[in-house]
Amino acid sequence: FQVAINYRMGAVWEVPLGDCHMKMTDVHDAKNPYDLSFGIIETNSGTSMVELAGQESLYDAEACQLILNTYMRLLQTFTKTPTLRVQDCRLNDPSDITSALMVGRGPRVKFEWPRTLAQRMQLIFGTYGPDVAVKDQFQSLTYTELEERVNVIAGRIREVQCRPGSRIAVLCEPSVDFIAAMLAVLHVGALYVPLDVSLPFTRHGSMIQSCQPSLLLCHAATEGLAENLTGDAGYALPSVRIDRIQANQELVPCLAEPDSPAILLFTSGSTGMPKGILLSQANFVNHLALKAQALDLQQESVLQQSSMGFDMSLIQTFCALANGGTLVIAPIEARRDPVEITQIMLRECIGLTIATPSEYLMWLRYGTGSLEKHFSWRHACMGGEPVSDQLKGEFRRLDLPSLTLTNCYGPTEITAAATFQRISLRPNETAESPHAVGKALSNYSVCILDREGQPLPVGMQGEICIGGAGVSLGYLDL
Repeated sequence: FQVAINYRMGAVWEVPLGDCHMKMTDVHDAKNPYDLSFGIIETNSGTSMVELAGQESLYDAEACQLILNTYMRLLQTFTKTPTLRVQDCRLNDPSDITSALMVGRGPRVKFEWPRTLAQRMQLIFGTYGPDVAVKDQFQSLTYTELEERVNVIAGRIREVQCRPGSRIAVLCEPSVDFIAAMLAVLHVGALYVPLDVSLPFTRHGSMIQSCQPSLLLCHAATEGLAENLTGDAGYALPSVRIDRIQANQELVPCLAEPDSPAILLFTSGSTGMPKGILLSQANFVNHLALKAQALDLQQESVLQQSSMGFDMSLIQTFCALANGGTLVIAPIEARRDPVEITQIMLRECIGLTIATPSEYLMWLRYGTGSLEKHFSWRHACMGGEPVSDQLKGEFRRLDLPSLTLTNCYGPTEITAAATFQRISLRPNETAESPHAVGKALSNYSVCILDREGQPLPVGMQGEICIGGAGVSLGYLDL
């Protein structure tokens, strides 16, 4: 980083020349290799003119103006208070900070949803009873049948003395069983811990050791794996095979609390040991309600193809179930097969998908034959990676008039996403940056902080800080 300062002493704008005056009307400084160049010129009135030039490859006009404004503000501050210490000086104008905070503040909305997912599902069960709620490759359940199945599992959970707040791990292949088990855990107010079968045994073991669940739910396909996990747990970890539970006629009361720990999701561990993120049912209610409003979700058919331990899987699940739609669960052997996935989408008339840009690129590359005929596809939501021009070009070639692309930004710690960015597929529109993430969603706030944790004005780089209704309860045991 190099900065040049050229201070021209003496008034050079207008000087006497014999019985005349010579007045400078225009100046073109010599080009120099510095990143930034300040020019300071004294005038006859005793003031000075300050100008700033920057390398075009590094700074645009807006950035130069921001730097110049900051420099002038520093001059004014130290002129007024020469004894002010550098560390006590505010680099940015408070009004610019206030403006940035307002820009990053999403609308404050009170959604007419119950405060827990379990209570929302009670309303959905009563409203959409005969409609198909969930289907996998072997079976499908209506909302009435799903409610009965959830009640049976919840009753068994209560029989083994699990209480609200108990940690319950679910180890099932992607299936109707997994969804019913998850809903039962949430219904009794316990902490849901998903164990995705695609993860290695050692990873499952470390998750068990980390959270010490009170119960492990499995089904026929995972019974052997569950036995190995309970044997290696190092403590008495009971397991229940949920497809063997006898029907229960007694109605199990809903004990869910909105702000209690309800869902435990582990990070990938790419930066060290995996950390467990504690999320509440209220966290997810806010996100799902705002998503339903923002995308105008109705009774959607939604594809569930993401890892069951990934927050995307929960959003896929409840975008269907919490709106009376149908959740279509892709078989485990089809999840990495873009041809099979796109055939499922066409066959099941999937209206909403949520995936990473990399997944979409694979679907579009190998499943075009199915997707170009998929006129019922309304929403393609994505997140986790930049949205490339190549991906937008592939979507554009499908020429599906009803399809809307939405980029969703946010880490798991703030419940799936804090901003949405609609992605235009019109070829003549100004292209968005691949890193554009849109504006803050309802009941969220986003600001950019400097190294000292202080907010920055619009247009400056720093650390993203997210607040609001989706912020998690923290990390497990931290």
